[in-house]
Amino acid sequence: LRLWQLSGDSSEPSTGPSSLRAAVVAVMRGHAAAVQCAAVHARTNKLASGGWDSAIKLWSLPKLGAKAGARGGEEGRAGGDGEGGTGEEAEGEEGAGEGAEGRGQARKRVRTAAGSVEAEGVELSPDLSLEGHSQCVAALAWPSSNSPLFSVSWDHSLRSWDVEAAASVSVRTSAHPLLAVAAGGGGMASLAAVGGAHPTILLWDMRSATSVLSPSVQLLGHTDWISSLSWSPSNPLHLLSSSYDGSLKIWDLRSSVPLHTVKAHSDKVLCADWWKGGDAVVSGGADNHLRIFTHQSSFPAA
Repeated sequence: LRLWQLSGDSSEPSTGPSSLRAAVVAVMRGHAAAVQCAAVHARTNKLASGGWDSAIKLWSLPKLGAKAGARGGEEGRAGGDGEGGTGEEAEGEEGAGEGAEGRGQARKRVRTAAGSVEAEGVELSPDLSLEGHSQCVAALAWPSSNSPLFSVSWDHSLRSWDVEAAASVSVRTSAHPLLAVAAGGGGMASLAAVGGAHPTILLWDMRSATSVLSPSVQLLGHTDWISSLSWSPSNPLHLLSSSYDGSLKIWDLRSSVPLHTVKAHSDKVLCADWWKGGDAVVSGGADNHLRIFTHQSSFPAA
């Protein structure tokens, strides 16, 4: 995994050169196979990642301030000789922020027409590994509230984790591989929505440690696999879902019928999320399109 920080002016027209600069702040290595997903816990500055090695890794992120992100500024500049004809500069830095004192390393910054990108970064090792899944960890959810970490896997299971104890505290099992999870809905830290290799969305209350409970709610409406789920940041009862059937749906927990449905893509919808505080939705699909929808203009009643 790589942690990036952007700096510069993002208000310039997209048709002209951009002053944005992307800096690699940290490189995280620890998985034994491809990384599939990641989730950040903003309150603790921690990151969780899941991969095809069936493991979940926990990382402590460096603390970034405005000055730490201003690569090439007054702080940490050591200079260097540019490589003739390539427009590259070598820079030495003392660290990647408050959390990386004494771990600095030389960085190479590549200037392009679109801005500049600083390669490399502080290399981090995981704080710990959470073991329990037997197949690929497909998705993670880690609400910023005081709630557990949630994971779903191709092994059909949904797990909640006590990160401090490094232990799985609750497990639910589905009849199908699970690919998507959203946690913290309905104002409940223990409520998780999951979906996967089946058109049905399942809602589970994870407060009980048993694994044999049926889902609290089943949402029916999609006709193909569920690819992503996300609770609205403005209404804890509203859930956004995307599917391989090409559609997006917005659900209200008080009803089994979707509030809104839109045929978003001509192929599978691979991902979707809320934007602008819940006033809009962004989706990406296998049709190579990124689309933005607003409730008023794009979401008819279901």
